[in-house]
Amino acid sequence: MKLYDTDYVLVELNSQKPIESYDIINHYTSVIDEYNLQLIKHRVQYVPMTSLSKEEQNKYTEGK
Repeated sequence: MKLYDTDYVLVELNSQKPIESYDIINHYTSVIDEYNLQLIKHRVQYVPMTSLSKEEQNKYTEGK
């Protein structure tokens, strides 16, 4: 199996050892999803840039 930098595992802070089974690997999008669940209480979330309206995307691409 090949490891990718887009895949993540949950580790214990001090030991840096995985706390879940070695067959559990999370793609970065699932980590964002989990984090978004925590952010809901603040009424914010992370979304892909391409999910924004064209108007909002243009503000980024035009630097406004």
